[in-house]
Amino acid sequence: MLLLPGPAFTEAGGQITLQTFLEEALPPIFEAGRMVEGVEVLSQGLRIPLETPLWWLQVNVAYMDQFVHLVIRLPSSSDA
Repeated sequence: MLLLPGPAFTEAGGQITLQTFLEEALPPIFEAGRMVEGVEVLSQGLRIPLETPLWWLQVNVAYMDQFVHLVIRLPSSSDA
């Protein structure tokens, strides 16, 4: 489990995407700016596109505790 705050906007006011957040929080799931093949990001059982803005996730998929819960599903070793 990893609990990290994720700012929705940059200091200049630009929106931060899920990919930008994950590249900083979990760099091992990326290679050359792309997510490693087979890795999936899920919230509430749905696959979330990397271009999704964090503010959109907070407004639309936050749980009652106001947290956005993400699951990073890695490919099994037998898939590799």
